[in-house]
Amino acid sequence: MQPIAICFTALPGGDYDFHGECCGVGSGGNWWSSTEYDADYAWFREMNCVDSHINSFYYYKEFGFSVRRVRD
Repeated sequence: MQPIAICFTALPGGDYDFHGECCGVGSGGNWWSSTEYDADYAWFREMNCVDSHINSFYYYKEFGFSVRRVRD
């Protein structure tokens, strides 16, 4: 099976926490998925400058993560 190439260009915009404080700008970023985990949580993807991995987690919807618009 061949790996799937995903073309995604993004700037490390960091995120906002519960207190409205911004952190991680320039070193990482989190992008919301359109998939909910439950009523309070949703899935997101994380990328950072330390490695080339894309991680998936779920977290509180109140957090200020980035979104990406995809056109059909």
